[in-house]
Parts: sequence; structure tokens; C-alpha cells
Amino acid sequence: MKRVHTAQDLPEARLLADTLTRAGIPARVFNEFAQGAMGDIPFQDSRPEVWVLEDRDQARAEQLLTDLRARVAAMPERACPACGEVNPGTFELCWRCATPLPGTAGR
Repeated sequence: MKRVHTAQDLPEARLLADTLTRAGIPARVFNEFAQGAMGDIPFQDSRPEVWVLEDRDQARAEQLLTDLRARVAAMPERACPACGEVNPGTFELCWRCATPLPGTAGR
């Protein structure tokens, strides 16, 4: 097994592990419950980690995660056509009023 990512939080780790699994790379999340021990253990040891089960999948997994981060970074923020609230580029619906945002499948 090889660690391919240390996440900021559990939802991020789960999302990335699921993305790898859907791509045919078996992955697991470690330190799922360690955040409850923060303060008793160093914070860097309590962050969730994404690991691939097979060493041979490490390079492919890291490339997939790099590509995913690049796509997310390239998505500009968008203003909601209904309420004007600025939303991250990864959102499909306005976080404030749930209106579909321009350029998404929901529109």
C-alpha cells in the first residue's frame, strides 16, 4: 500500500478515494476517526489519508489526483443568475438559493 494524498478533512478524503475506486484503483481512507484525538496527538497525524492498495497503482493514482486538482483550479467562480451570490466553480447549484448555475448540466 502507498499513501497518495493527505486530506484537509474527511469529506475530501472520501471524495478522492471514491474517485480513485471509480477509476479502477482500489483505495482506502486511513485516520478516519483520528480528528477526534486532535490535541492529544499532533494535528498532522490526525488528518485523513488516501492510500492505494496496490503499489503499482501509485503513479496512476497520483496523476489522476493531479489532473483532478488542475480541473478544479481551472473552474472560475460564477455568479448566481437569480440572487447574484458568487459560487465556487465546482458548484452546480447556488449554495444560497439552489438555482442551477450557468454552464452546468442542471441548466
